[in-house]
Amino acid sequence: GSCVNFQETSELTDASGIHNIIFTYKDTDGFCGVALEDVGLWKRNRKHVVYLTRYCIDKWYIAHAVFHVLGVPHEVNRPDRDDFVQINFGNLDREDYMHFQKHNIH
Repeated sequence: GSCVNFQETSELTDASGIHNIIFTYKDTDGFCGVALEDVGLWKRNRKHVVYLTRYCIDKWYIAHAVFHVLGVPHEVNRPDRDDFVQINFGNLDREDYMHFQKHNIH
């Protein structure tokens, strides 16, 4: 079994222990993903929005996004990342630094 259950619904709930994952689709090439504040099942955040566009509307990407909602970060953002890899920030454009920040997600 699993401690995670998914149930399709048309209504959001504030019930204790329930987290809502909302999939929103726009027919554009814009942002796909989960905002950082929607990563992880933080107790104060019971509504998680997954943004989808035609660029990312496939089952693999959707599964990837759901894992983020459940609290699984990219490996490069793990707090222990430096124990395994070295990021050469000198080879990155400054605007890409944010993608390599370590996150302490519970």
